[in-house]
Amino acid sequence: MRYIKYHEIDENPETNEKLADIIVSLKSNGWVGLPLLADGTQLLTGAHRATACDILGIDPEVHQMVIRAAQNEYEQFLLDLIADAIDTESLYRAIRNLHDEGMVDDYSLEIIEAEYIKEE
Repeated sequence: MRYIKYHEIDENPETNEKLADIIVSLKSNGWVGLPLLADGTQLLTGAHRATACDILGIDPEVHQMVIRAAQNEYEQFLLDLIADAIDTESLYRAIRNLHDEGMVDDYSLEIIEAEYIKEE
């Protein structure tokens, strides 16, 4: 499946050291760690890992976030925060708020939390 990445990256491993390192790791160790987080075809984490998988011609491990439909204006407001997120921190906070309201599955929160902590 082809995913839309949350943000653009330099997709050339010759000029993107992080991407090059991930390619080497995938070749040597296979997939390690948590899966990428997606909402449909929209990836919420892992632009570098997804690109490395594309280059290698392998499918990334992906967890589809389970979101309960909004039942009131406040819950719709919380859902809208995902669309308005501009970085990992705001995405993490949006998903955590949805989780606190019982609208997002536990594993999705675990994945975005690990991504957020990794970037701190």
